[in-house]
Amino acid sequence: MCYPPHYSRLSFLFVFYLTLIIPLSSYGGVGDWTAFTFTKDVRSITFDQNLIWLATSGGAVRIETPGERMTVFTNTEGLSGNDITSVVVDRNRDVWFGTLGQGLARRRHDNGSWRIFTGLDGLASERINDLLIDQNTLWVGTDDGLSVFIWGRDEDEDRDTFIFSDAYRGSRGVPVTGLNDLVLAATDIWAATENGVATVPRNSPNLKDPLNWSVFNTVDGLPDNRVTAIAILDSVAWAGTQSGGVARFDGVRWTTVNTGLPLLEIRALTAINHVLWAATGAEVVRFDGTAWASVGGGVGSMGAQAVEADDEGRIWLGAARNGLGRLENGTWRFLESIGPAANIIDATYIDRQSVLWCGFNEGGVSRFDGQEWVSYTTDDGLVADAISMVGEDLSGKKWFGSFGKGLARLDDNGTADKTDDIWAQFDQNNSVFEGIPGDPNFVVVNTWDIDHSGGQWFSNFDVGAQFLSPSGQWSTFRVRAGELTNARIRDIAVSADSSVWFATDNRLSQFTPSIETWLTFGTAEGLLSPQVNAVAASTTGDIWAGTDAGIARVDPNGKITAFGLPAGLNTGRVNTVDTDALGHVWVGSPSGLARFDPETFEWQVFITDNSPLVDPLVKSIHVDKPTGEVWVGTGRGINRFESGVLPVRKVLTDVQVYPNPFIPGRGDTEVIFNKLADGSQISILTVDGLLVRQMSSAQIIAQKLSWDGRNASGQLVAGGIYLFVITTPAGSHHAGKIAVIR
Repeated sequence: MCYPPHYSRLSFLFVFYLTLIIPLSSYGGVGDWTAFTFTKDVRSITFDQNLIWLATSGGAVRIETPGERMTVFTNTEGLSGNDITSVVVDRNRDVWFGTLGQGLARRRHDNGSWRIFTGLDGLASERINDLLIDQNTLWVGTDDGLSVFIWGRDEDEDRDTFIFSDAYRGSRGVPVTGLNDLVLAATDIWAATENGVATVPRNSPNLKDPLNWSVFNTVDGLPDNRVTAIAILDSVAWAGTQSGGVARFDGVRWTTVNTGLPLLEIRALTAINHVLWAATGAEVVRFDGTAWASVGGGVGSMGAQAVEADDEGRIWLGAARNGLGRLENGTWRFLESIGPAANIIDATYIDRQSVLWCGFNEGGVSRFDGQEWVSYTTDDGLVADAISMVGEDLSGKKWFGSFGKGLARLDDNGTADKTDDIWAQFDQNNSVFEGIPGDPNFVVVNTWDIDHSGGQWFSNFDVGAQFLSPSGQWSTFRVRAGELTNARIRDIAVSADSSVWFATDNRLSQFTPSIETWLTFGTAEGLLSPQVNAVAASTTGDIWAGTDAGIARVDPNGKITAFGLPAGLNTGRVNTVDTDALGHVWVGSPSGLARFDPETFEWQVFITDNSPLVDPLVKSIHVDKPTGEVWVGTGRGINRFESGVLPVRKVLTDVQVYPNPFIPGRGDTEVIFNKLADGSQISILTVDGLLVRQMSSAQIIAQKLSWDGRNASGQLVAGGIYLFVITTPAGSHHAGKIAVIR
C-alpha cells in the first residue's frame, strides 16, 4: 500500500484491538422529524395500475397490489397537510391531493418530488373538498368555488402537466360556495354545495356569470340544502344530502328516493356499471331501480365515506373508522393498516424496553416498538377507549387511566403477544378510586408518576391523589388547608429528592413524604398564573411548571423564576412540559411546540409553518432521555423529533463503529463513530502509524462523528486496513481497525 507523502507519523505509542461492530438501530439524524398518524379514516380512493391511493385524515396512503404493501405519506414527506379529502392521478401518473386547509399537493411519479399550490397560485380556497380530472382539465372544488387547471407546458418543470387556468369563486357571485362534490355530464357541470345543487352548461361562454348557472334547493324538491354528493346515472342527476337522503332530478324537479336507506346521511354517490351506489353514515347501499339495499354487511361504527370500482370491476369501500375494504363474496374484507389507533393523543410514554405507548381521546391505546403498531381497546381489557394516562411500574406492568371509567393494569410479559396478557381493572366499586363529586360513577384518572422506590402516584381527578406503595397499600390524599390546594390535579411529577409535585387548577403543591410536609406555590410566590396545567422534574434538580401564562422554574431552594412563552407561539397557555437529559425544557401549547434553554434563556419554536409538526395543538410530550427522541402527541397524530440531546457521556464504553468494512461500491458514504464520550477526538492512521485524518470534538453531533473515507487533503484513501484512536479529554483511549474495500 502506498501513502501520500504529506502523512505524518504519530509520536506516541498505543495498543489497539479490533472493535466489535454493532449496527445502530437509529431512526434518523439529528433534527429529523417523523410523523405517525391514523389512516383508517378513508375519504377518497383512486387507482393507478397496480397502485391504490387513499386520501385520509392522517395523510396519503399508497397500497401496492398484489401484496397490499402500504406506505404512508405525511407532511414530513412533503404533503402540505395531513387532513386530505380527495385524490386523483393524472396521465403522468402524478398524484394530486386536496387538503382541508393546506391547499393542493402534487407528488410526481417520476422522481417523488412534491409541489404545493395555494391561494397565491390561484386556488379559490385552500380548503379543498373534491378533485376531478376530465381529459385535459383538473377541476378543484373548494369552500369558495371552483379552480380549473388545464393540461399544458410548464416551462419551469420542462414538461407537460396541469397548469392553473382560472377560478370561479362563490365570494364573487358564482353559486358554488361550499362545493362538496362535482360531476361532469355530457352537456352540463353539476356541483353539490352547502346551499343546494348548482349546474351550468359545459359550453357556457362565461362560467363566472351567475346568470349562466341554475341553482336547486328544497324549494325545488331537494330534501336538504346541504348536498354532499352528486352523480350521473344514465344521463340523470342524483343528489345525496347531509340529512335528507337521496333525490333524483327529472329535468324540472327533484324527487326523494329513500326507500331502503339505513340512514339519511349520504357521504358519497357513485355510478358503477349503470348501478348507483351510496356510502352512508351507516353502511354501503346499492339502488336496484326501486329501493336501496345494503351491500357487504357492517363497515364500522362511523359508517362509509367512499365507494369506487377499479379497472377490473372490483368494488372498494373507504370507511370512516375501518379503513379500506374490498367486496369479496358479498362481504367487506378490510385491509390491515399501519399506524396508531387514533389521531388525538392525550398521553405518551416510553417504557423500559423503549416501546412507545399512546393513549387516545378515543381509540384506546397503541404500542410501537419501532417496527410494528399494536392497539388495545375495551375488547382487550381496557376500562374505556378514552385513555388520558399511561405509566409503567417497576415490575413492567402498564397502567392506563381513563376519562370516566377508572384505571386498568396490563401485564403483557414484555411482548406484543396478546394471548398471555393479564388485565386488572380498578374503579369506584373495587378500589379506593372515587367518582367526581357530581357523578360517583364517573372516575377520572388523568396523570401519574412513580417514585424512586416504586411507589405510584395517581390523579383521581376532582377527588385528590391516590398513592400505591411498593408493598401494595393504597392511600388517599385530599384537599386540606396548607396541603393539597385543589382536587383537580392536572399533572404529577416526582423530583430527584423524592418530593411529589402536583399541578392543580389553583397553584402548585409539593409534598415531601420523608417528613410529611407540604408547600404551595401560587402567584404570591412568583407564578404568573394560579392555573397550573403541567409539571416536570429536571435532571438538574429543578421543577418546571406550565401555567396559563408561561412556565416557571422552582429551584431546589424553592425560588421561583417565571418565563413567558415566546412570541412565535402566540399564546401563554402551556398544555404539557418535559425536560431532556441536559435540562432543556420542552413545552407543548395549543399553537405549537417550543424548547427552552435555562442557561441561555433562548427559545426554539416549532409550529406547523416552520416545521413538520403535524398539528399546532400539542397535548402530550415524552422525552426519551437515553436517545434524545422527543415524542409529541398532538390533535392530529404523533411526531418524533431527533433532538440529538443525550446524557453526558464521559467514558468510551460501548463505542460503535459502522459500517465495517467500509465499501463505497455498495453505497457506503461514511463511517460512523457512535457513543463517543463528550469532547472526544478521533485519529485515523495507517497500520504503520502515519496520520491520515484527525477529527476534533467540534464535529461530534449527538455523540456521533462521521468519517467520509478521505484524508486531510480531501482525497479518497486507498483500500486497506486503517487504525483509529479515540481520545477523551481525560486522556483515556479507545482503538480499533477499519477495513476500506474499494
